[in-house]
Amino acid sequence: MRYAFSAMAGSGCGMDNRIKHFRDSRKWTQSDLADELGVSWQTVSRMENAHTRIMPKHETRLSEIFGVDPSDIYVASEAGEADDTVLVPVLSRISAGKFRNQDGVREADIERHIKVSHLPRGDWFALEVDGDSMDRLAPPGSVVIVNRAEHDPMDGKHYIFSLDDGAATFKQFRKEPEPMLVPQSFNPNHYAVPVGERELYVFGRVRRVITDL
Repeated sequence: MRYAFSAMAGSGCGMDNRIKHFRDSRKWTQSDLADELGVSWQTVSRMENAHTRIMPKHETRLSEIFGVDPSDIYVASEAGEADDTVLVPVLSRISAGKFRNQDGVREADIERHIKVSHLPRGDWFALEVDGDSMDRLAPPGSVVIVNRAEHDPMDGKHYIFSLDDGAATFKQFRKEPEPMLVPQSFNPNHYAVPVGERELYVFGRVRRVITDL
């Protein structure tokens, strides 16, 4: 599908671009983005401040770089409301079953980005659920939104855990009667896993589930 936005950009129709928002989400400088686009950092600066018309080829390339639709480069400026949408990177799938090697739980393995609204301050990433051990909350194929800033497990909350060998899983944490990782599933074959002497690492707390019906 082809997209064209040159009529919107710089046309006085009340549209601003979100290039700086997307660039900041990657922790890139203007020079970093300029290198990706093949332009000077001054050009990127003018683009971000709406001082220059964004060429269609750059609109297409920006959408590819940031993993968004070209239409998402723009936002209506006359809305009068703060934009609280966070661009969350989606990593590879997380096991909602037995522990297994989960090399994909790394920021370098971003598959795409999704827009999520009304998130509190945090360090966010998303994972697609693979497996049915948490299907009461997150059926297979759903996406969990995880805050890496919350890494001290609390009783009854849900987290992405990893072992020291890299295996990872999505479970509820229970402290009593002993620390355990607990499934929440319609499948009776899943059972709680005692933490015991395992070296567990917490990637972050699952704060939201996105499911398509």
